[in-house]
Amino acid sequence: MKQKQQNLLKSQDKFSNSKFKKRQLKYFVYSLVLVGLIYLIFSQTVNADKYIEPRESAVLTTDIKDLEGIKTKDLVKDFGAKPNDSKDDSAALTAALKEAKKEPLKLTIPKGEYLSTGAVNVEATDIKGLYVQGDGAVFKPKNPMINPPENYFLKLYLAKDNVGVKIEGITIDGSLNPQDLFFTLEKQSEVYELPLQRGILISGAEEIVVTNTEFKNMYGGYGLLIEHYKNVNISNLTFDNVGGDDITDSFGMALYFGGHEGDAEINIDKVHSNGMLSEKDPSYTAWIGVVLENGSIQSQNRDQWILDKNTTVNITNSTFNNYETTFHVESMAGNVYWNADNIETTAKDYFIMAGVNGEFRERSNRINMKMTPWGRNDVVHGLYYTEKERDDNISGNNKFSMYNSKIEYLTIDGKSAPVATSYGDSVKAKYVGTSFMNVPSKLVTNASGEFINSIINLDNNSTETAESLLKGPFSEPNVQSVKFKGKTKVTKGTDDVTKGTLDPKWYVPSGREAPELKEPMGHAEISN
Repeated sequence: MKQKQQNLLKSQDKFSNSKFKKRQLKYFVYSLVLVGLIYLIFSQTVNADKYIEPRESAVLTTDIKDLEGIKTKDLVKDFGAKPNDSKDDSAALTAALKEAKKEPLKLTIPKGEYLSTGAVNVEATDIKGLYVQGDGAVFKPKNPMINPPENYFLKLYLAKDNVGVKIEGITIDGSLNPQDLFFTLEKQSEVYELPLQRGILISGAEEIVVTNTEFKNMYGGYGLLIEHYKNVNISNLTFDNVGGDDITDSFGMALYFGGHEGDAEINIDKVHSNGMLSEKDPSYTAWIGVVLENGSIQSQNRDQWILDKNTTVNITNSTFNNYETTFHVESMAGNVYWNADNIETTAKDYFIMAGVNGEFRERSNRINMKMTPWGRNDVVHGLYYTEKERDDNISGNNKFSMYNSKIEYLTIDGKSAPVATSYGDSVKAKYVGTSFMNVPSKLVTNASGEFINSIINLDNNSTETAESLLKGPFSEPNVQSVKFKGKTKVTKGTDDVTKGTLDPKWYVPSGREAPELKEPMGHAEISN
């Protein structure tokens, strides 16, 4: 009997232990599921636990292999230029470019001041390859033309088979052109009476490097214009007093990239650019810091279109001050992927996108911006602005995102920004770990904005509240919204600043094919 009881107890213990273990296993599984769900929700919200050091630089290279070991000639010794003699040196430059038409040429330029005051642009076509290596050389071009208002210090058109262009160690100073004509125009037609000065145009070079170069007093608008390119690496450039005017909006661009075929990548690092300000009215500034525009597809003639496929732009460790718009993308036939990291800027708008035919992805990290209330017009832009992209807004084709940034809104002469962050039917913007200081107005108008672990610090005179900010207004209320997530809070009159450390993923071509472009795409039509 006793033995039976012992066996029964053992059986019960075994059963109890088995039941207990099953219960433990069940709780363990539940715990895993719960932890997994929490992690999933949290990681989808901000991924705040994954701190990674931000990428130092986007520049992949400052060398072009095929420009190594090529013929070398000196602008002074071989072509007769004489620095510091106050005489025109454009003939020597033209002779050097003729040499580069025969075979790739490395042109060394000793330190000194050189003048380019000839009757026409210094330019050449069918260049095989060119490496301009300056040793602190300063070029002072003077524009002899008033109509058309287009004069470049240097225009380089590459042959179909070329080994690229590299430019380093020179300064282009446009101060020989009259400096008191700008911001004094009374009507737009007067612009054709101005001797506008521009910097360098490079067309048709697949491999391009421009480094350690300075552009000063570029009153004609473009400091550096590049078109028909493939791989562009720009580093350590300075733009000082890039032009503008108070009548038209076609001048005052530091970097302009035109159309290209196939895939292309642009890397920009350590560029410091200051636009020109009007003395009579400081609300008039230079226009744009960096422009990406495929102007060819605005032609009615399809045979002239350049159908780009994927364009990737990476901009790091740079400043763009006194511009109406920091970055602008317009009318690209293919897909565009835009990355920016560690940027300081003073501008009315941060980013404008209009007329990208394919997929568009924009990602900004560590932006420190002072947002001004002015520009050439009273168009409502906000940080992000799009035009005529309503269908893409509904499909979610366009994405804008900003991380770990600080935006400070300036009120000047009683005027402030009418929209703080997002405007335009296609804007779906995400802001993570970002502070918006002295917000004077609506966060979002006719767009969407998602604010994660961010601070919205309202201006003391603002009548907005957290509740009113969530209400839009929206042009597409079924698809547009404002959302506050994570630790986002709305404050007033405080100096709270977020400390974001999340390193967002850089956008690269996704492999998505852009739709066929069937109709020409026009320029952006500015409208309220």
